[in-house]
Formats: sequence, structure tokens, C-alpha cells
Amino acid sequence: MRRARRENPFETAQQLAPTAMKTIAWLKRKAPSKHRLVCKYVDDMSKVVAGCRHVLRRNGKIVFVLADNKIAGRTVPVVSIVKELLAAKGFKQVKSLRRRIINHKRRYPFGFAGVMKSEAIIIASKC
Repeated sequence: MRRARRENPFETAQQLAPTAMKTIAWLKRKAPSKHRLVCKYVDDMSKVVAGCRHVLRRNGKIVFVLADNKIAGRTVPVVSIVKELLAAKGFKQVKSLRRRIINHKRRYPFGFAGVMKSEAIIIASKC
């Protein structure tokens, strides 16, 4: 039985979203487990974006509602990551609009501490 070769999640994320990943180099030192989670997120979202592109009709639109995360008081640019992934997969007119979250009880998902204060609506078109 052959084992599948394991990819390095950091290298994969770096290839998929190089600009955004440069902005969180600090996270690898500060919180290695959170850094690994973010790298996995980049890989997973790349697959989601590719799947959406595959099923959308020409000129179809995609919408994501996401929030940047905070770790140790610093921003993890989730919105920038997803925008970069959309552009890399050939989506056009990638735009985002931020809106304030009025209900201050909304928490970050999957183990990130804190309360979300704003979120972004990301819109892109398949041309």
C-alpha cells in the first residue's frame, strides 16, 4: 500500500495567496497552530472557489460574507485571502464592501477568540 505524499500546508497557502500570506508571516512565530489553521483554510477556500467557478454560468456572480479574524490583537486578512483566490481563479470585478455588525455577540468560528465587529461582502463575476 502506497502512502500519499503529504504537502506542506504553508507552501500550498503561499502559492495560492502569496500577497495575503506575506502579511501574516508573524503568525507562524506567534501562534503556530493558528497559522496551520489559516494555511488549511487557504487551501480549502481555494477548492471552494474552484468548485464555484466550475458550476457558475458565464457572467454568473458569487457572493461571500466573511470577516477578518484577530489573533493576539492583530488582523488575519481573511477577506484579502478570499479576494486573492477569486482573482487567481479568473473571477473578474472582485469587490468587497465592509459593514458593521451591530449585534456584538457574534463570535469568530473554529477556535479564534473575540467578537466580530465588522464583516465584508465579497462579490465577483465569472466572465
